Amino acid sequence: MSEQTRQKRLPCRRCGGTHFQKAAFRQYVGGTYSASPGGELYEDGPPWQILVCLCGEPLVPHVGRSLTLEQRKSLEESLNKAFHFRRQTELDTIRLRLLEEFPSRKELEKLHESVDTLMNVLQNLEKDPCK
Repeated sequence: MSEQTRQKRLPCRRCGGTHFQKAAFRQYVGGTYSASPGGELYEDGPPWQILVCLCGEPLVPHVGRSLTLEQRKSLEESLNKAFHFRRQTELDTIRLRLLEEFPSRKELEKLHESVDTLMNVLQNLEKDPCK
């Protein structure tokens, strides 16, 4: 493989990988009646082919067929929602959120010491209530 071909490859914006799977995405419309599960849904046009990295990140699509402005906005909105959902559910994001919301080990140790001190004061008061 030539160096020029290697440089032209598009990297994934998340992991930097260059191997992708072509996936077909369809938009569905509901509102009709059907006795079978999912039977009320039907495809709203042909599928859009989007490259998806091995890590799960979709490559910003260069849609092969022409889309109306409304269809393009809808596709971009769906991609953005999926992007934000994946970011919120990544392990590092969850870990950082937990670190912000819960006390650290040092804070817990300090709290434990304060509770021990308070317990000692209360025990001393029980022994000698006149103090």
